[in-house]
Amino acid sequence: MNGDDDNLVSAREEIDLSTLLNAAMCYAIHSRNHKLLEEILDKGADPNFLYISQPSKKRREFIKALVYFYTYGTRAIEQLKYGSNFFL
Repeated sequence: MNGDDDNLVSAREEIDLSTLLNAAMCYAIHSRNHKLLEEILDKGADPNFLYISQPSKKRREFIKALVYFYTYGTRAIEQLKYGSNFFL
C-alpha cells in the first residue's frame, strides 16, 4: 500500500446524520428550495458549516453525500426525511 490509498473510494460506509444534513443543506441552497432548506435546518443542519475546517474523513463523507443528493435529488431527500440509514 502507498500514501495514495487515502484518495481511493472506500467500500460503502454509513454516513453520520450531521454530515448528511449539511450536504442536504448545501443541495437545498444551490437548488434555491427555501422550504426544503427550512426543513433541513429544523432537523439540525449546521448553518455555520464550513467544509474546509472539517477533518479529511468528514470531507470525504460530505462529498459522497453531496454527490448522492445531486444524483438522486428528491428521492434522496425523502430518504433523509424518514430517517433511513445512508451507506454510500
